[in-house]
Amino acid sequence: YLWLACEIQYYCAIRPGTELRLLKVGDINIQNLTITVRQENAKNRHKETVPMPERIAELIIRLGIMSYDRQMYVFGANNIPAPKPVGKNTLRNRFNKYRDDLGISKTIKFYSWKHTGAISMVENGISVWELQHHMRHSSIATTEEYIRQRASQSRLAQDYIDDI
Repeated sequence: YLWLACEIQYYCAIRPGTELRLLKVGDINIQNLTITVRQENAKNRHKETVPMPERIAELIIRLGIMSYDRQMYVFGANNIPAPKPVGKNTLRNRFNKYRDDLGISKTIKFYSWKHTGAISMVENGISVWELQHHMRHSSIATTEEYIRQRASQSRLAQDYIDDI
């Protein structure tokens, strides 16, 4: 489940706090390969539909997530969907434990998956406008600042993530 959380951040740019933690089974559409970020969970307070790569859909199917009630939180206790979501810091703490056990620099944070995914997209030719849409930023200036701030620090993150 932690790997699923990392992949959703990396490929779908879903923020790990409220957006990811409060994701429900019913927010996932396997057939259309989308994830809905409900407006009450979105940073910008707008309901949005995010494309999901097939690799994430396959992992969701393999984990049996779609067999749970649509109202269950994907990231519940005991690494299964549950009526209550994991605590605010649970996913980050789990990530930190693995990071530390693997000897990865403490500068790599759980949120680094989202940042590194965005920088990887830029390095692979996505335009700033496409990235703005993908990241769900309200302004192009936010996206440009995001790229400027993250580019140098994400190289280190990408090196570690590639090893994982």
